[in-house]
This record gives sequence, C-alpha cells and structure tokens, in this order.
Amino acid sequence: MRVKLNRRSAMTAVAAAAFPAPSRAQQRMPELVKLVVGLPPGNLPDVIARTIASYLAGRVAPTVVVENRVGAAARLAVDAVLQGPRDGSQALVTPSGVLTLAPHTFKTLAYKPFEDLQPVSLLGRAAFSFCVGPMVASSVRTVRDFAEWCRANPTKASYASVAAGSPPHFVGEMLKLALKFECTHVAGRNDPVPEVIGGQIAALSRASADMLRLAGDQRLRILGITGTARWSRMPDTPTFAEQGVPGLDWLDWYGMYLPAGAPPGLAARLSETIQAAFHDARFVEQWRTALTIDPEASSPGELDRLGRSDLERWAGVVKATGFAAE
Repeated sequence: MRVKLNRRSAMTAVAAAAFPAPSRAQQRMPELVKLVVGLPPGNLPDVIARTIASYLAGRVAPTVVVENRVGAAARLAVDAVLQGPRDGSQALVTPSGVLTLAPHTFKTLAYKPFEDLQPVSLLGRAAFSFCVGPMVASSVRTVRDFAEWCRANPTKASYASVAAGSPPHFVGEMLKLALKFECTHVAGRNDPVPEVIGGQIAALSRASADMLRLAGDQRLRILGITGTARWSRMPDTPTFAEQGVPGLDWLDWYGMYLPAGAPPGLAARLSETIQAAFHDARFVEQWRTALTIDPEASSPGELDRLGRSDLERWAGVVKATGFAAE
C-alpha cells in the first residue's frame, strides 16, 4: 500500500527514544544498520536518510547511522552498498536519477540498478523548478516569456544546473525543445545561485525542494515546475503543463534499496516500518520540519515498478535531447 502525506557529520548515530518500538515480533536485523548516501551532509538525500533513521533506530535495529560516500555524482554510494555485506546492515538512500537516468547518460556503469539492488520503499517525490534572475527583464513571468526573451537576447540566453546529464539539465533541454528556442547550458556549478543572482547567468533549473528556500528572494522569479499538479508549498507557481508545455509532467523521487541477496523478508519489514512512520503524526511533523518534500512510502513491488517505468521514460528524454552518453 502506498502512503502519501502532505536536512551533520559524515556519519550520525540516531537514537530511538522519541519513538517507542512496536511490540509485534519482527525478523532479526544486524545490531548496526548503515544508510548510505551519495551526497554530502546537508543535501536533501542526506537529510531524508537522517530523518528516517530517527524512526528506524530501535525498530529495525538498535542503532541506525547515516554514512556519506560522496563522489561520481552519487554513484559511489551504490558501489559501496554493493561491495559491502549483504546481511541487511547496509541500505542505500538515493535520488532516482542514480538508478533511472545514469544508465542512459554513462556508457558504462559498475552496477545494474534493477538486478543488483533490491527495492525497499519510496521515501518521497519532488518537482523540478525553472527560475530566472535579474539579467532577465522583469516582464518575463512565464516560460513562454523566457523563450521569447532568449530569442531576443541570444548572447545572454543561458541557464545553469548542477551537472550535465542531471535531471535539472534535462528540464531545461526539454523546455528548449518544446518551445523551440536556444539557450546555453552552464554545467558543473556546485552552487550557481550567486551567479544567477549576480546577473552572470540568466536562469536556473533546480529541484523545487532546494528552490523553496530561495522563493522569497525577489531577485529570483520561479517560472514553472514539473508535475501534473501545483505543489502545495508553491501554490502560486504553475506547472509547465498549465503553460502549455508538454512532456514535463515527471517528478524526481527518493528511495531506499538493499543489495540483492539480502536475507528474505528484510525489505518487506523495512517497507512496513517506513509506511508506519508516515502514519505517525509526531514523525510526520518532524519530517515536515526538517524537509521540504512530503513523505511518501510504497511497497517494494511498487518501488520496483516505478523505477523500471522511469528507466524507460528517461531513455526517451535523453534520446529526444540528443544528449551523448559520457
């Protein structure tokens, strides 16, 4: 059953005193469980892992910690989990693109996502946003306005994302395809926001959960988000679909995985515990305080189907944009 409701050290142990453990008998797991994350502390996947660890500790194992294995666009975390023990003592918490997009943007991967990993549960979904800075005329309020501005200002037309081949990069490329305009992609900026605010780059494509903290800055104007419906935390921001731009109804998501070969039943137990967490009012409040995405759990089977579906969908997006795998 899917449950849906409306982020500091390299490793943090989380105690479970705030949440009493359930009384029913449960399959035994190791004394220590690591949730491995491929991005640095403070990034959204890291905070997701630390928040869910606070609920899992004492329920699935006495101690649950978060370990950051940073590098290779979060793929090192996958490698670490696959090279480690398969007794349930390590689980991966990852953004979806590492599993569903990377196979299309890298010629070789050290892993086969849906063969080497065992799905546990979805943890949440998030839209992507596209915003402009002070370089762009104040009259630009929609993505169609931005397309017109780019046509009129070809030497200034640019947008930034964290990396070439990342989901936000493809948001920009799909906008260009749909609205038939040119705009230079500026990649590899760890934090491109100062350059957008400073007027060196015209626009920014980014996860909405990260953009939310910037929404009050009057120097940035969010033009639209992906998805089929407006986000409750940005109710005044229209979707791209509302603006007549097709093909951008997809969302990013975050999930938990065990390595294939983990003991039978552990994935189901973890999934059930995560679903219980999202029915716990105190935990949901903790989640909403720490995070800018809403929690959403799933069964292992539902997560597997979602991942395989998105793997196929990303193949079409990458092909449409002409992106060359590295």
